[in-house]
Amino acid sequence: QTILHFISFCSAVICCNPGWFPYGQKCYRGIQFDYDVRLARRYCQIFGGDLAVISDNASLQNMASILFENSNERSYWVHENSSLGETVSSTYCSYIYADEASSVKLGTDGNCDNGKQFVCEVAKTDSDYICPPSWSYYGNICYKTFKNLATYEQAVSYCSLQRAQLTVLDNIAKEHNAASVIIGQKGSYLVAAKQVKTNGSESFKWTSGNDFEPSCAECLAQNFSQGE
Repeated sequence: QTILHFISFCSAVICCNPGWFPYGQKCYRGIQFDYDVRLARRYCQIFGGDLAVISDNASLQNMASILFENSNERSYWVHENSSLGETVSSTYCSYIYADEASSVKLGTDGNCDNGKQFVCEVAKTDSDYICPPSWSYYGNICYKTFKNLATYEQAVSYCSLQRAQLTVLDNIAKEHNAASVIIGQKGSYLVAAKQVKTNGSESFKWTSGNDFEPSCAECLAQNFSQGE
């Protein structure tokens, strides 16, 4: 199994996680799954964000220069409140698209049930924490996956060499953090929980001492299936 672990690392900066591009006070990422608007929004919420809001032509052109330059996809869902000054219909959903002349435009008449790729936005990290290169920052913790096949003991040792710890996911917030890190990747990951004996009986516990009771198991299961 591969390894998911975390680290604390301090500095003062405003930044975006790897794979996201900055614009203003937000970070943006084009997601390569074809989802309807409802599922697209839920997907963005895993990162603690939402579908991107397009509110002016400058933000439209900046985002388009990133999205359409590196992809053959011609349209992406954005937030339904996106507008360039026109009235937005409550019946349809908004999207950005490149027409046949490669001119980028905002459409507000999309069928919300159709599958499209989409753009997520999150707030930039603005705190006393920043992660080393290639690490992702969620909930004041830096996370990274390592593609090393390892036993539990080997994973603990490897994380220690990185001045980090095998990750503990003993509440729903931490589980969402982990989901944000592994999303789109297939496989299973070692985490800091193991079987312990208590009064003659055995049970799984996190190394924090809390019982191993995943509170958001469906989130993680969904992420593994998306990567296949």
